Amino acid sequence: MSNFQKWVFLFVLVLAGSVLLSGQVTTGTISGTVKDSSGAVLPGAAINIQNKDTGASRSVTTDSRGYYSAPNLSLGQYEVTATLTGFQSEVKHGITLNVGQNAVFDFSLEVGAVTQQVDVTAEAPLLET
Repeated sequence: MSNFQKWVFLFVLVLAGSVLLSGQVTTGTISGTVKDSSGAVLPGAAINIQNKDTGASRSVTTDSRGYYSAPNLSLGQYEVTATLTGFQSEVKHGITLNVGQNAVFDFSLEVGAVTQQVDVTAEAPLLET
């Protein structure tokens, strides 16, 4: 076998090995949609995804179709929270993310009570006689 043939063989071997290794997936994805109680999508909702094992969290926002996706999450236990101004927050607990899994969790947010508090701190001016 010539020197050139050895290099070609080695190149093909490395190329085949890299293709096989690229198929190894060690992460998962959490995705879903956020809608209101009538079924209308809610764009701009904040989604917080927290890994309960490590404490790491990732935040994403729903798109114009109310869809969110958080790819490349490490495996483990998760808690997912959806919030949007004017709506009650919703939390999904006990989510276990496995290798290569695309876990889909949809939210249906209820209209929240709008409260407003105004604090005025002022003193009456002193009267000058």
